[in-house]
Amino acid sequence: VSAAAQMTYMDTLTKSAAYGGELANGCSAPLRVTCAEARTDFSRWHISWLKNSQATQSSWNSAWASGGCTNEITNLLGYRIQLDKITHQGSATAGQSITANVDLRNVGWSRPMTAYKVQLVLVKTGQTSIVCTSRVDLRAVPSQGTSSFTVSIPCVIPGGTATGTWTPYIRI
Repeated sequence: VSAAAQMTYMDTLTKSAAYGGELANGCSAPLRVTCAEARTDFSRWHISWLKNSQATQSSWNSAWASGGCTNEITNLLGYRIQLDKITHQGSATAGQSITANVDLRNVGWSRPMTAYKVQLVLVKTGQTSIVCTSRVDLRAVPSQGTSSFTVSIPCVIPGGTATGTWTPYIRI
């Protein structure tokens, strides 16, 4: 199988499977260590993690430090969920159903591998919180996002809920 075919296979496989590696010295193959190579390969293969067995002594770390991309690489490994916006009705009454729309973006190189749900938590001092959970989980949010992905959270306000101001929070 050609190298190009193997790379195409990895491109497809790593969109939904965890993939990572180890940074070490002494590899027999030529190292691809520049910032440009790391950005290209790691985004292409949706890198979830890197183990650095040589601490800061590896050729990769030295090249990334001199190229100025160490923080960028560290900050893009795995998934990085960003909250862009939340919208919801301004008021509701007990027994009414509402929907919160949470706009998220995953700016990391990979998707979460665990089925994390998004929750809307309504809080009022002295009251029991109301917790509502999304139907979809964060694995649905594409990696390397350049636009928001909306997660809708349906929520029924229980009968007998106290009137007043409730503060919405988002929890994952």
